[in-house]
Amino acid sequence: MRMLETCPVGVIVISAVGRMLYANPRAANLFGINRMTLAEANVRMLYAHPEQHDALMSTFQRSGAVHQVQMELRRIGRPNFWARVSWESAEFSGQDAIVLWIEDITAHKVTEETLERLFDAAPAPMMLCCLATGEIRRANRRAVELFIPGRKVTGCRLDDITGTETCRTFLLRLRGGGYVDDFELMLQTAYGEAFCGTLSGQMVEVADERCVLVSVTDITDRKRAEDTLRRFFDGAPLAMLLVRTLDRQVLRINRRASELFATNRMRASAAMDFAGFVGGFAANRFFEQLSGGGFVDNFEAQLATDYGESFWAIISGQIVEIDDERCVLIGVTDITDRRRGEEELRQAKEEAERATQAKSLFLATMSHEIRTPMNGVLGMLDVLATTDLSDEQEEMVDVVQSSARTLLTIIDDILDLSKIEAGKLRLERVALKLRGTIESTIDLVATRAREKGLEVAWQVEAGMADVYLGDPVRLRQIMLNLLGNAVKFTQAGSVTLKVCPVDQVDHLVALRFEITDTGIGLTEEQQTRLFQPFSQADTSTTRHFGGTGLGLSICRRLVGMMGGHIGVTSEEGRGSTFWFEIPLELDRNEAVPPPLDLAASRVLVMDDLAVSRACIAACLSEHGALVTEATSAEEVAALLADGARFDAAVLDDGAGAHETATLLGRVLPRNAIVPMALSQTEAQSGWAASADLAPALVKPVRISCLIRSVGVVLGRVCELPTPRHTSLAARGGAPSRTKRWPTAP
Repeated sequence: MRMLETCPVGVIVISAVGRMLYANPRAANLFGINRMTLAEANVRMLYAHPEQHDALMSTFQRSGAVHQVQMELRRIGRPNFWARVSWESAEFSGQDAIVLWIEDITAHKVTEETLERLFDAAPAPMMLCCLATGEIRRANRRAVELFIPGRKVTGCRLDDITGTETCRTFLLRLRGGGYVDDFELMLQTAYGEAFCGTLSGQMVEVADERCVLVSVTDITDRKRAEDTLRRFFDGAPLAMLLVRTLDRQVLRINRRASELFATNRMRASAAMDFAGFVGGFAANRFFEQLSGGGFVDNFEAQLATDYGESFWAIISGQIVEIDDERCVLIGVTDITDRRRGEEELRQAKEEAERATQAKSLFLATMSHEIRTPMNGVLGMLDVLATTDLSDEQEEMVDVVQSSARTLLTIIDDILDLSKIEAGKLRLERVALKLRGTIESTIDLVATRAREKGLEVAWQVEAGMADVYLGDPVRLRQIMLNLLGNAVKFTQAGSVTLKVCPVDQVDHLVALRFEITDTGIGLTEEQQTRLFQPFSQADTSTTRHFGGTGLGLSICRRLVGMMGGHIGVTSEEGRGSTFWFEIPLELDRNEAVPPPLDLAASRVLVMDDLAVSRACIAACLSEHGALVTEATSAEEVAALLADGARFDAAVLDDGAGAHETATLLGRVLPRNAIVPMALSQTEAQSGWAASADLAPALVKPVRISCLIRSVGVVLGRVCELPTPRHTSLAARGGAPSRTKRWPTAP
């Protein structure tokens, strides 16, 4: 009895005539009444449908037991509940009795009903079939609409829908693994419409019966799309292959690929490895690249046909998923004709280069033979010019000399270009004094600049080293070409050269050279033609400036040989800036002479050209002088009014120079004023030639002459016999016959 009291299921004991004998606590809880009330209740009235009690009693009387019957029972004061009821014979308190076992299955029943509703409302046709016979036990609404005539499931079988053989194959596969997915077949609806579909099946057990839950999917649209893609694949003008990545087997090739490889499509798609088309080495490289990002483009390889022929092709590939298999879709483009054309072009290019090199080699080898006669002609013309000639003869000799020098310049340019093209030009690596190289180059263009009334100035950034390892001759050639062009194309204004470091790694310094002019400038279209052989900005037949168009091309090649680069920025009508950057190595072994000590000396520098003024000021500052800059007499007057005093002054022979000298003469000796003139003629006349002033310097000014002149007027160096007016250009301007000190190198 104690076991019945604690039993988790409800237990009721009734007599053979149906009188209640016992009810345990669980039974009283299930029916919602206490045990005393339950003991007095009519058992028949505990059923939601009392006739079900009568049916169970009849069954029990026939068989002596009732097992696991689902019934709806009443619950007092609450909703009815579902229970699984079993009846068994027993003896209770010495009399025959019937024991009712009542198990609450309400939650299970609710779940079943929910699943039933979901099953019936599913949009895909679904059926529950007996695995042994194929008989349909249950079908949802969609399955009934499509496949079951008259909407009567009873008596319908799965093979009535799929066909006998198809149903047998489907069930056989299902028995093998318990699950089948995407079993393709043709189906027909109850209305006679045929469509392509797939069956998916899962084995389940329902009421102790092995069944299969079958769902049907309409794949008509998918098959139509696959068929369209298949036609595109087969009809594509590009040769295409579908290759499985796992074993690199060719699954399919299209018609163009079959033609290109001259192979049978069925044989290739059935058993051929991808390496059979492209070769093992190329196949391995292709799949290595493919593994990097899932895509390969422009992979070139030489492929073979079944007939033993080979051709060049570009292969592209893209990873795709086909029937749950990782594949690669490969496109092949025949580039045999292109490769043949490229090879012919390469051979023609090599032949042309060999011809050009032979020509350049010939000219480079003949350089001495070509130059020697021209030097002889120039030498004899110089001798002829010293003889007694009439005015007409002197004019003719000048014309011949000018023409000969022009011809020699053209020959030199052509031979330099030929040497570069022939690989005969070698750069030196010797000590290169930067400031001295710049000054000597400036001297070469100074004469032409003076003739045109141009001012030429240069500036090296303060603190820069002076001695490097490089080729001073070729550096001078580059600067001379750019400075010469600047002077040539500038009618008024100035030409300036600036040098500054842009980078340094250990002892290797990258220097930037900028040559700026105020000339005619260049259009954007003209700039694109520069630095090419025999190319000039002005290509018309009425060119005003002459030249062969080789200078900038030679500059570009020389800069390139030095490991640098060259360019230009310009605006038409507002001048140009040509620049180049080259790396030079610092000369660590070169001894640097100590600078002249101008410490604590107060020096005034007046020049209206900013670059020239900055260059002079920087040079004096590097030697210890305290420099004050000014651009006009008004600025100098303002400085003097503020109490400024100077030990020396360097004045440009421009507007206001005479007034400035007069002002300064009141506060320092006039022989402490160093004038600068644009030409030798100006240095020998006007206020710059005054006997009480220091000797005039001719611009562009050499650093050594500038420092020595300032040092003399300050008493820091002894005065030596030197020229009264020092010309700092290599050519130009007749030297003065009055000499006071020599020009420093």
